[in-house]
Amino acid sequence: MIKKIFFLIFLLSHFRMLYAVNNPNDPKDPKVGTDEKASSQVPKNQIKVKVFFSDKNIVFEGTASIKNFKIFVTSEKNGFEFYKEFTLENIQSVSVKKWQGFKYKDNAFVFYPSEYEIKDLKGISFIYKKNIQELNDFVLETDLGKTKIFSYFYDYWTGKEWEMSKRKSQELSTGEPLPKVAVKLFFISISQKEEKKI
Repeated sequence: MIKKIFFLIFLLSHFRMLYAVNNPNDPKDPKVGTDEKASSQVPKNQIKVKVFFSDKNIVFEGTASIKNFKIFVTSEKNGFEFYKEFTLENIQSVSVKKWQGFKYKDNAFVFYPSEYEIKDLKGISFIYKKNIQELNDFVLETDLGKTKIFSYFYDYWTGKEWEMSKRKSQELSTGEPLPKVAVKLFFISISQKEEKKI
């Protein structure tokens, strides 16, 4: 009896091997270890905005595609320190007040926003002194089509002045960007939603 059982097991395993040889599975891509958080795309918000530039004659209105972000702003009043969380859901406007230059290569420097004035939905102003990476550049869609908006810029030190901005000071901190640099975002749809609630 035991011999018969072993013989049946042998036959079954033999048939499996033959089937596997004659009917091989399609090869699968090897699994490579990846950081899911790093590889996953951050969702983008489609937000109605009005964009103001260093050149005051340029103003665009359209729909901006901006990645979600979260920042914490501290402020002080009467000796008390306050903390406020900001996301795209509770900001009325963002204005860049200063840019900080970093060496790019040779005499080329890139200037990123380093200080912002942020207004909440009640119009209260807060100062934030770090770069908001998600606002450095984004796509804006208007009636004319899509374009890329930048709040940072490049400039070149000639030894006497900055080639593009014509500034004489070699200081890397500046409040004078190039004309086509975005200096303020006013979030129309968010502000209108808040007005309807009121």
